[in-house]
Amino acid sequence: MRHKVVPISVLIWVFLALAMPTQRASAYWTGQDLTETEWNAWPPYCKAGFLAAGWDHGPFEGRMSRSAIMEASKDNTIPGRHHFCIGLVAINRSAAKRGNEAKHLMKTAASEIHYSYSKMEADNPKFSLVSAYYGKALYGAGEHQKAFEVWRAAIRAAPTERSAYLLMSEALVSEQRLDEALRIVTEFDQAKEQAWPDAEYFLGYLYYKKSKYDEALKHLEEAQKLGYPNNGLLTKVRNQTASRK
Repeated sequence: MRHKVVPISVLIWVFLALAMPTQRASAYWTGQDLTETEWNAWPPYCKAGFLAAGWDHGPFEGRMSRSAIMEASKDNTIPGRHHFCIGLVAINRSAAKRGNEAKHLMKTAASEIHYSYSKMEADNPKFSLVSAYYGKALYGAGEHQKAFEVWRAAIRAAPTERSAYLLMSEALVSEQRLDEALRIVTEFDQAKEQAWPDAEYFLGYLYYKKSKYDEALKHLEEAQKLGYPNNGLLTKVRNQTASRK
């Protein structure tokens, strides 16, 4: 399955916009304003893709040796991975913004990630991951229907991969569609090949929101065992279940 390619007129417009140094979007294209925290948050294949790209790497020049870049790139199957990775930066930055500024960052993320997404087949091992964050960017940019379509396609292509389930459920929660969110995460729980702390936590959270405290406690305790770092909700649910006895 090959996805629709961006029209050439759009590509020309994007290229021209990114080539203009006065445009803020150029920073995402070149990575010139990447922070130390953002660099550290990237997986190795993102760092390698950034350093292998033909632009000014600023303070990150030489952070990885050529052999380390090659090693980090071995199992990478994301075409144009620097577009995907810089899209992740835009998504993360949007979390600290509100209104049109947050929406603008999500549009930037969607544009960048689409470059990688549009060149992937559904059987690519990273298709689900890229699709999940493409959906998140689309949703944040206001394209809700398209985001859900992307997430559903990702789940069909890789039913044991968790990212699309969780990001789709996160969007449903934001719309107060808790029953649908719980159904989606439960589907992953039944399809999974291994347990994940974030998935267990999110199941616990959803059961908590539905006032099903025994189920919530079970999943939150499992999340803690698996290393989930935030135990505030677990403590709250434990107190609530204890007070009912």
